[in-house]
Amino acid sequence: MKLIRDELDYYFNLDKIRVRVKDFDLKGKSVSLYLHPGNCHFYKDPLKGCSLFLQGLVDLDKHKDTDKSNPKHCPYVNQLMKEEPDRMFPIYLYKYKCGHYSTGQGQHRFCISGTLGRPIPTVILGFENHFYCGSCSEEEVYTLKIF
Repeated sequence: MKLIRDELDYYFNLDKIRVRVKDFDLKGKSVSLYLHPGNCHFYKDPLKGCSLFLQGLVDLDKHKDTDKSNPKHCPYVNQLMKEEPDRMFPIYLYKYKCGHYSTGQGQHRFCISGTLGRPIPTVILGFENHFYCGSCSEEEVYTLKIF
């Protein structure tokens, strides 16, 4: 989550990529997400609901970033998206032939933004994947969320 420029250059050669970077509005879009009990609090404990709406979560910045099923994870990411969007590395957006969207990394930011009705900051557009999306080919593994 807190990648510095050298790390970004290591993972992606951003100087040679010619794509559009902008905020992306999920309203009315269908997004294929790989959410499960190991990376989403809602799937880990559905009776408590989405952690974005849980009350009494304090010390958000002290949770382990790697534990994405922790109820503090999404509120923490939401806080970072609002207060320090420049700390977020870009999300690569994929659009499938079926019309669904997906991402390799950043699905929690997709879900947070869609759930709260806000555009996602810093999305890299321009990728179209011609394979079938996870929600269409592996319905029992992927979740299709319509925002």
